[in-house]
Amino acid sequence: MRYYSVAIAGAPASFPVRYDGGAQWGTEVNGRHDPGAQQVEFQIEELRPDLPNSESTLTVQGVTFQQIKDTGFLIGKPIAVFGGMRPGLPIATAQAPKAGLLMQAQIIRAWGNWIGTEMSIGMTFAPAGMSSEQGGGGGGGGGGDGASQILGAVEGAIGGGGGGSAPAAARRFRNVGFRSINHRPFSRGAFTQPGGDIPVVSPFGLGDVGEFGGGAFGAATSSFGGITSSFFGGGLNGLQAPLNLIHNMQPNMLMSSAISQTLGVAFPRGGSNVQISSGLKLPYQDVGMYQNLQQYAGFIKQLSQSILGIKNYQGVNFSAHTNTLNVWDATKPIGEGQIAAIDLIGQPTWVNVNTINIKTVLRGDIHCGMFVTLPPTLLAIRPEAVVPGLPDQKMNTSFSGSFVVNRVLHIGDFRNPDGAGWSSNFECFFLGATQGQTDASETTDQSSQDQSAPSTVPGSGPTPILPPPQIPVAP
Repeated sequence: MRYYSVAIAGAPASFPVRYDGGAQWGTEVNGRHDPGAQQVEFQIEELRPDLPNSESTLTVQGVTFQQIKDTGFLIGKPIAVFGGMRPGLPIATAQAPKAGLLMQAQIIRAWGNWIGTEMSIGMTFAPAGMSSEQGGGGGGGGGGDGASQILGAVEGAIGGGGGGSAPAAARRFRNVGFRSINHRPFSRGAFTQPGGDIPVVSPFGLGDVGEFGGGAFGAATSSFGGITSSFFGGGLNGLQAPLNLIHNMQPNMLMSSAISQTLGVAFPRGGSNVQISSGLKLPYQDVGMYQNLQQYAGFIKQLSQSILGIKNYQGVNFSAHTNTLNVWDATKPIGEGQIAAIDLIGQPTWVNVNTINIKTVLRGDIHCGMFVTLPPTLLAIRPEAVVPGLPDQKMNTSFSGSFVVNRVLHIGDFRNPDGAGWSSNFECFFLGATQGQTDASETTDQSSQDQSAPSTVPGSGPTPILPPPQIPVAP
């Protein structure tokens, strides 16, 4: 049976917890399947800041009118989406252990729909994000319409007067700590829209909250490839607030240490998991400042490729499906997974040079940077079996062996009978292309250590060249 669980922490009372794991929507109550589980549709793509990404979205059907009215209060809340299969028919039972976390994120947008007799809510989210907090300082004024109440809330959040009676509220973006710009409730003053060239002045600081424009998230965020990087922050243009990722790689310093240091300072509320080659070093200091994670990830990728200089080396990559940033270059696995024949939906196919696409039943145990293995055959036939007229393509997979997961996309349509409507899609490249680079990186690192490390044996010097041993010859 198909399984999902959607939990939003701190949601309003109109979104009660009704399912296992503290979830507002799900398929299991007290460990038993709920046949009346609500219809959900989602598209969840793991974040790759160095590649164009589509926004992760979730739609829930059959909600109440009160939930539609309270949809706006979901913005900024943390959300966790789990998915996969649960025991039922034999194949589903075999795939049940592979269910898991698809994404842990922060809600960026949320909206409600009421069309005819159908009501639904939708939301977009990205790993981590912004947090909402109640502001203080005074509010003021007596009453007013909705617009003046919003304006009063904004002014109250920054300590000024106002014409509304709504409670003062401000949204602060969680990125590099408590900067003054983070305490601005929304975009104020001159800022440049993502992709634009002309600064725009927002006199009231409201942006376009509640709508679908780039200014809805204030000046401390950026949009890149369809992803609003509210967690990773930064701006694409000069007038937007830069994230200021400081890269300081000292001579003979491991690149993994430099990246960990940079991410630890820039994202104190997030974690990092750096698994890259120990041969990535420089004999000189390399220092730079970058406005956002897109710029930093692109620079690190190019720098790592130039250091190793190995053919088909993919370079250092960044990815995230939780608050932890994974940094990998396929020389060291951040994890391993196994794809069985019964997991596949169709055959793996080519999508680019040395790159294939694998479609499986929805699962949450495989993520970007992991090594996965495909089986060589679809059927296990005993040697004495006689199966006349069965062509090889009916028995074998198109590809077999080990691969590195480069991108992950989850597609969910809970009540769609098509198997592709409940699937995980993995873009992978051949691990064989990385085998040589692994050896070369280790050799490079060992050579560097041999040349720079002092001898630990007293009085040792160059190894003397001895003559070859004399082999006695029988008379």
